[in-house]
Amino acid sequence: MKKISGFFLAFLVLCISTYAQNTTIKGLAPRAEGKSIRIITYSDQISYLEKTIAITTIDTGGKFFFDLNIQNTIFAYLDIDFQKADFYLEPEKNYEIKIDTLNFLNEQYNSFINPQYLNVQIINTNKNELNLLIQKFNVQYNDFIIEKFNNIYRSRNKSLIDTLKIKINDSFSGIKNNYFNNYIKYKIASLEQMSRTINKSSLAQKYFIGKPILYNNVEYMYFFNEYFSQYLTITSKPIKKNDLISTINLQNSYPALLDSLGKDTLLRNEVLRELVLLKGLSELFYSPDYNRKNILKILNDIAFSSKFEEHRLIAKNLIITLTKLQPGTPAPDFTFININNDSVSLSNFKGKYIYLNFWTTKCTPCLQEMELMNSLNKKYKDDIEFVSISLDKEFMTMYHFFDNHNFIWTFLHSYNNYEITEAFDVEAFPLFVLLDKEGNILKYPAPGPSENIEMVFEKIID
Repeated sequence: MKKISGFFLAFLVLCISTYAQNTTIKGLAPRAEGKSIRIITYSDQISYLEKTIAITTIDTGGKFFFDLNIQNTIFAYLDIDFQKADFYLEPEKNYEIKIDTLNFLNEQYNSFINPQYLNVQIINTNKNELNLLIQKFNVQYNDFIIEKFNNIYRSRNKSLIDTLKIKINDSFSGIKNNYFNNYIKYKIASLEQMSRTINKSSLAQKYFIGKPILYNNVEYMYFFNEYFSQYLTITSKPIKKNDLISTINLQNSYPALLDSLGKDTLLRNEVLRELVLLKGLSELFYSPDYNRKNILKILNDIAFSSKFEEHRLIAKNLIITLTKLQPGTPAPDFTFININNDSVSLSNFKGKYIYLNFWTTKCTPCLQEMELMNSLNKKYKDDIEFVSISLDKEFMTMYHFFDNHNFIWTFLHSYNNYEITEAFDVEAFPLFVLLDKEGNILKYPAPGPSENIEMVFEKIID
């Protein structure tokens, strides 16, 4: 056999890379000029940890462009100011879209507190485009379920599900998109499970035994998460609570725990068994019967020693989500602008306790708490740093507020950095967080000034 020369091999690689196509999105977002637009997806669909895979700025003409290298079809969000649109992205596809962004010029509208869904139109679509297929299927599916709800869910009429399958097959026969066909398959599986027209054992034989795990398919993973919800503690008969307690609390052993799950014949396949274990550990973490530190240690073992790349990622993500904002963990870092337009980072306050709060000038309870913070700051400023982060859209809104009030602690403006609100899980205003001298979470959420936070202050500085 002749050897391929190094020159020819290099030329071949160059040709392949030249003709390889990325996924592109060319879009128009009128009235959102200058705003950031992100593409967000789930890192995995066990932890549901979100990750931003691309971000760009909408130009002065309302235009934006993404060039992505994705290996598999993914479910994602297009996000502007927390307003989102569901979107399925396929490898090597080109999308031209238009986004309706009517609310962005309304200063009174807070898209973080009241997020809405963006209306997205795919301009260059065709009848077999995945987003269009899923939209068409969902309409047909939902209409059928609404019309036949009582007979399906209360009477458990299996023939109606068979009728639905026939209708769907008539509508989508000939479609060769694997992601879409599996989307339909596991949507029906969820229906069969919820309606209890097929028993658990038969469902497993039909949809799990000998079947590949579709980590990126939203309907497969929805069905998986529903089927295996509380599986280790309630559903599975061969798996005993005493075994779980022994392998987690006493042995603290990942291999022993995995072996104990092997008593369940459904979990003989090592890949499925370990995925079910990951799902189960995420649930057991919140049970008082199991040692949390040991669960995190087992997850860490999986993250570094699992044979399966997807499971290593899921384990790492679960550690992040389970420990997020827990006492003793590092607070999310930030760098924002203060009243004097200077950059200020969380690390600037190291060595002092930090009483952090998120607020807006439109939040009446925020302003009431600040009046109480004024006296607290005067009393405890030598030991505790008071830091208020404004989530107002404009810096000058915060500046004028500060100028009109006699508040002398640190005020910062987020400059619409929405990652920080996600990092601190800000779901309502005001939110207070107390950090220790090293910048670790001490209390989250912390009591507000009106909730006797002073008692906490007295304890920590005593």
